[in-house]
Amino acid sequence: MKDIFRWVEQSLQGQPVPETGGFLTGKFLHDKQADSFVSWVEHFVPAEGVDYQDPVLLAFGTGPLLEVDRYLQAQPGQCLIGWFHTHPGHSPYLSATDLHTHEGFFREAYQVAIVLDPLTPAFDTGIFSRKTDGSMNNQIDYSHWFQWKHTDIYRQMEAN
Repeated sequence: MKDIFRWVEQSLQGQPVPETGGFLTGKFLHDKQADSFVSWVEHFVPAEGVDYQDPVLLAFGTGPLLEVDRYLQAQPGQCLIGWFHTHPGHSPYLSATDLHTHEGFFREAYQVAIVLDPLTPAFDTGIFSRKTDGSMNNQIDYSHWFQWKHTDIYRQMEAN
């Protein structure tokens, strides 16, 4: 999470604040009896050199996709767990474009999408996974967001 926070804080230097993002790598376990997955993130690969970004759009392009592929090839046992991006000022949810991206590149049941709004006081964040019917959780499925700035992880990062 520290790597994600640092990447997001760099984006806050831009005016207006653009969307930014990257890829989540790690591992997963499949509980075949329950037909469910447990995924954990071990590394964040920032999407550098994106094709386009502004406050409402982030187009990764092929460069960042090749970078995460190179990372995965060098890290045996790691897999692509999902992706992360920001929605500066427009709350954490999966837009129609985000859903299209997820369905196109993150089709596995264990893959997640994380969306963070860096303009909220607590970095409101949604973590989106697939429901048992295969559809994605989205804004309508949440009553509140995870607020990173209220966690010990964030406080420790600020202290360093």
